[in-house]
Amino acid sequence: MLTFSSTRVFLAIGLIAGLVGAQTPVISSVAPEGAAPGDQIIITGTGLGLATHVRYTANVGGFVGVAFMLVIPSSVSNTEVIATVPLFNSFTPPPAAPSGDPLGSVEVRDAGGTISNPLNFSFLEATF
Repeated sequence: MLTFSSTRVFLAIGLIAGLVGAQTPVISSVAPEGAAPGDQIIITGTGLGLATHVRYTANVGGFVGVAFMLVIPSSVSNTEVIATVPLFNSFTPPPAAPSGDPLGSVEVRDAGGTISNPLNFSFLEATF
């Protein structure tokens, strides 16, 4: 006969097994590789099913230098995340960016704090 304490042990083992079986998110592509605020991008990869938000990083003008924004995805599956590109304002336009410097990056994160690899992303924001 199971008791209350043995039920808790089985529950704990089940939760740990679920966490151990969780796959680290890895993103392989983002399409398009550059987009304007309000556009949707498609991030593909593996282990994306637990994604809770997308982190955008952008090189911006002014004194800020680098800015980060978190966006809740509009769609999530194990192999694909769809998210809207945010508006950063005070943005350094592409011609003003240092040569060879990507204008930003995108990565996927989950509620447990697991972070995917970042991929380069260009923001087509024309805010001066």
